[in-house]
Amino acid sequence: MSLARDIADLASVTTRLDTVGGSSGALSNRNLIINGGMKVAQRATSKTGAQVTGYHTLDRWQTYSAATDQLAVTMSQDTSVPSGQGFSNSMKFLTATAETAIASDEEFRFWQKIEAQNLKVLDWGTSDAKQITFSFWVKSSLTGNYALSIYTSDSARQTSKTYTISSADTWEKKTVTFVGDTGSTINLDNGIGIFVNFFLMAGSDNTSSDPAGAWASHAAARHAFGHTASWGTNTAHNFYITGVQLEVGDTATDFEHRSYGDELISCYRYYQQLKNTLGTHYLGINQAYATGAVFGQIRNYIIPMRTVPTVGQDGNFSFSQADSAATNTGAIANFAANDNGWYCGGWSGGSGLVYGGASVLYWAINAKLTADAEL
Repeated sequence: MSLARDIADLASVTTRLDTVGGSSGALSNRNLIINGGMKVAQRATSKTGAQVTGYHTLDRWQTYSAATDQLAVTMSQDTSVPSGQGFSNSMKFLTATAETAIASDEEFRFWQKIEAQNLKVLDWGTSDAKQITFSFWVKSSLTGNYALSIYTSDSARQTSKTYTISSADTWEKKTVTFVGDTGSTINLDNGIGIFVNFFLMAGSDNTSSDPAGAWASHAAARHAFGHTASWGTNTAHNFYITGVQLEVGDTATDFEHRSYGDELISCYRYYQQLKNTLGTHYLGINQAYATGAVFGQIRNYIIPMRTVPTVGQDGNFSFSQADSAATNTGAIANFAANDNGWYCGGWSGGSGLVYGGASVLYWAINAKLTADAEL
């Protein structure tokens, strides 16, 4: 191969390396969004409800509904994806019951809260504050302008822009760049750094003040300026999204496809569940230290969580001990969480179930334990 060809190839590679990751130059871990490919749905793959607010289906994506009268929405993990882009899933919203009219105080949006300490790379609050660029694929039956906004939790500042869905029922790639905020402080901690808000419905209370692409103190009127799509007013309205990427710089690079395992591990920091359908699979073995009293770890978390989580149990469990044929079924008594995992914090079981010194076994009967450390 000629020297000239070698030099040309090297120049081409250098150009591509300069482009990937924008000003950060990162070749991996450049996407600040978790589960942007919509692969992970630990809680459920579908949920229908009115005034739906919270985490219900796809991990790390939360819905928020305010003041709507009739609107009911089905959110789900879907297999409709843009062709040839390497995606397997999207997040779908479908209008199950239509809103008659959008009043000034009504809204429906979904968001992701990004952990503050993951955003140090932005250098916001300094003269070196970096731009950020969103890229994503969307499809909807309703064309029009949709708002995308950012809110900084520690400084209560915000900005917003719009993107346009031009063709109904057609996958389109969108890119939106925001200037860095020299006036925002993002604490170096495990709290909320920023909210990334995607609006589907927005009344005039959220659309009446033009931020002009700049950062300013929080005001509801700036949340969704320019949003014109009356999504949710017809049961034919749907909305699909996938390939959501947020990266440093003014250049949108190709979506960073992570393995399912990598995305799942990232999601485990915020939510985990422990379940089985085998019936006799043990969830934990604790030690009874007195008649009717049990203390000990039921199971450690899969990975350490963001903070000590709120724990829950769903369904019935079975309890038995090594030196007795007695078995009880029901909830785990004094169930709680610590830094390491789920545990039983004291008295447990039932009459004749637990004896001093015996090992107590827990197993699920179509039940699960949950641990929620979401932002």
